[in-house]
Amino acid sequence: MKEQAISVLLVDDEEELVSNLRKRMLRRGFSVVGTLSGSEAVSAAEHRRFDVAVVDLKMPGMDGLEVLEKLQELQPTLRAIILTGHGTVEAAHKSGLLNAVNFLTKPADFDELVDLIQKAYDEKREVQRQAYDRELQKIISSYRSPHEIMEATDRLREKYGM
Repeated sequence: MKEQAISVLLVDDEEELVSNLRKRMLRRGFSVVGTLSGSEAVSAAEHRRFDVAVVDLKMPGMDGLEVLEKLQELQPTLRAIILTGHGTVEAAHKSGLLNAVNFLTKPADFDELVDLIQKAYDEKREVQRQAYDRELQKIISSYRSPHEIMEATDRLREKYGM
């Protein structure tokens, strides 16, 4: 079975940056959705699951931290990388509270960004596996019949994309 491509959500109000990053990431084998605003990103996350979000900090309307908060509500295991031309220690600290893996200042080195996306994806998969294992143990201990366990396990696999 072929492994699925890492699904990345790009969020930046700079159209040229999103377009260029998206093209380069597609060439590297990622599945990428590019959005130009926080509301567009949230809408995309309501309709599709993502592994990693690369989010600009300063955008009109919703800023990057607000976007991350909303994305985390929708997809708690989503990992994020803050990409900004306006780096601050306070923002970096706060983004760490929202599962941001790293904080890169523009212009970011593309290879470094790719490495961070891979790291974020690996972390997400580990968090998912641990949550899946915890819930599976609860299912096994609380259900009585093999049929009940199989149905609950199928729902759990769907929930965690496993």
